[in-house]
Formats: sequence, C-alpha cells, structure tokens
Amino acid sequence: MRRGVARRPLRLIFLASSLGLLFRAFPAWRDDSVAFVESARRGLGLGPGPDGFPTVGPLTGQSSRGVSEPAKGFEATWEEEESEETLWKSVTAFNAACWGATYISTKAGIDHLATLPLLPWVLRSSTAESARTSAIVGSLNGFAYAAIFTAYTLGTTGGKAAFICSLQTIVVAACTSIAAQRLQVGTVVSAVMAVVGVGFLELAGGPMETSAGDLLCSAAPVAIGIGWYMLGDTMKKYPDDTLPSLAIQFVCFTVLFATWILGDIGWKHGAPGIVDWLGQVPAILQTPGLWPPLLFSTFLGNVITMLLANRAVQSIKVSEVSLISASEPLWAALAAMLYLGEVFTLADCIGGGFILTALVCNELWEEGDAEPKGAAMPEVQQGRFPQIRPSDL
Repeated sequence: MRRGVARRPLRLIFLASSLGLLFRAFPAWRDDSVAFVESARRGLGLGPGPDGFPTVGPLTGQSSRGVSEPAKGFEATWEEEESEETLWKSVTAFNAACWGATYISTKAGIDHLATLPLLPWVLRSSTAESARTSAIVGSLNGFAYAAIFTAYTLGTTGGKAAFICSLQTIVVAACTSIAAQRLQVGTVVSAVMAVVGVGFLELAGGPMETSAGDLLCSAAPVAIGIGWYMLGDTMKKYPDDTLPSLAIQFVCFTVLFATWILGDIGWKHGAPGIVDWLGQVPAILQTPGLWPPLLFSTFLGNVITMLLANRAVQSIKVSEVSLISASEPLWAALAAMLYLGEVFTLADCIGGGFILTALVCNELWEEGDAEPKGAAMPEVQQGRFPQIRPSDL
C-alpha cells in the first residue's frame, strides 16, 4: 500500500508534465505552420490574409488587389477532411485487428457464407465499368487465396505464407509510383519496413527451406496488391457503389472457390465423390463449437470489415489502407497471446516495432499525391487551394 501511495504523486507529476508538453507543442506547431504560409505568401507577392491563409484562386470573389478572398468556412472544411482521414485510418486498423483475430477463431472458415447477406446488392452497380472492376478485384482475391491454399499442400507453412502475402504493400507502392511516374520513396520505405516486421513475426524460429509452394504463393501478393489498387480507384470514381462492389467481389470469390473445390473432388473421385462430399456438409456444420468462430469469421472478419475497407479507400490513399492492413500478423500475435496463452517473444516485439515504425514513417514522410485521397470533388469541398493562374494575380 505504501509503495502504491508513494507512486501516485509521481504519476500525477508525469501526467501534468505530459499535458504541459502537449500544450506547448501544439501552439509551436501551429505558429510554425502559420509562419510557413506567410513566407509562401511573401514569396508570391501577396499581402497577409485573415487567419494566416493565403487568399488565392477564384473562391468567393476578387479582392481589391485582384486576388480572391478565401471561402467562408474553409478552415472547418480542412479540419473535417483531416478528421475524416484519421477516422478511416483508425477503422482500417480495426479491420486489421479483426482479420488478425480470425486466425484464432478458424483457420479455414467457409468465407463464401459472407456472400449470402449481400446478394440483394449484386445487380445494383451504378455503371458497367464499376461492376466489371469489382468482378476483377473479387477474382484476383479468389486467385490469391487459391494460390495460398495450394501452396500449403506443397509444403509452405502458414508463417511463411503470411510473410509472402505482406509483400502486397510493396506491390501497391509500385502501382502508385507507376501512376505518379516517379518513385514514391516514403511509401516504398514504409512498405519495406512493414515487410521486415512481418518477417520477424512470422519467420522467427521457423523452417527457412524454400519449396515449390513458396513460388506459387508469391503470386498471391501480386494479385492482392493489384486488387487493392484497382479497388481504391473504383471506389473513388463510384463512391455510391460500396455495397454492390462488395457483393460482386464475394460472389466472384465464391464462384471461383466452389468451382475449384467441386472440380478438384470431381477430378479425383468423379461425380459420386461430389455427391458424397455434399452429403457430408450438414454433418460438418454440426461439429460442436464450430458456429461461433465461423459466424465471427464470416460476418465480422469478412462482411463488416470489407465493407469498411471499401469505404475507407474512398477517403484515404489505398497505399495507406494496404500498409495498415499489413499489421494483421501483429494483431494475430496479440490475440493469440491474450486468448490462447501463447508467448509474445522478443522477435514478436521487434516485428511489431518495425510495423509501428512503418506506420509512423508513412504518416510523417509527406510526398506529392500520386493518388487522390478522396473521391473527385470540387477543390473547395476538398479543402485544397486551387492553382494560381497568371490571370488571377
């Protein structure tokens, strides 16, 4: 008791000091931002504007100097955009945690059950292009999982497959660099750090021998990365197609896997084998303790999280969604420690540190936008200044 009482003043001092530092840091950061804007204004030959914002571009009307005044409520719009980005980054982290938690609930759930509640939206895409792209994304994801499951039969371990699949962050970074026609250094560095972190989490202490399954599994991150990039582009073009796109993705995934499973059984055992397998499904579903993890994996691990992911790529860069999703093995390790009693080893700590550092690096390393953060909107609604034209000065 005495030791606990003695520690309370120290905790209060630490808390007060932390709040004081935050209080001092925020005004300093704001002052630096205002100073930067003012220096930019002086460099453009513009006079001081209200609240330190440059008065450029035809937003509300021309001022006496021939330069537009800032739109009313611009500060609120800018803050709302930043808050929305933070919200959807947090939602993406929640998705990664749910995907990681599904590892402890089931290793091979019947994921195509997620298609059932989405069937009413399958034919409701706004355009044929949106439906076609969604079908391609769903097929790419199905192909990726087929490659992973086949790799398991050829000797690839689960940890090695998780590490190989984390390379999807580098594929997405490559896609954004190609779209920008320049190397996105910050995105690439963050992706590499995340992959290193996953390597510590999944490969420490495991077998390092390569197999034919590893080569086949390497197709999965390519398919997943391209799928992420195409999904981000489609959702920004057609923001109202979130549910139809998700429904089409799951339908394509289900059709591919059903065809693969039934085709494999038919190839090995013929039509009687397919009939026998279908007859065993009801008995399999009556396995004690199956339904709780199966429903968790189906709805929270698939329907809800993928719905949120489709919405998240409308507000933040798909490279950020991909990078945050790469933290899935970290959440899986934490869930296994909390619910299965597994030990969180030093390698897990190092791997988690690399992943968290990658996320911080991606936040702090500002680069030009190789991809839009949100759907196509007028410049004022996006909270961005339009470019200055000579006729505006």
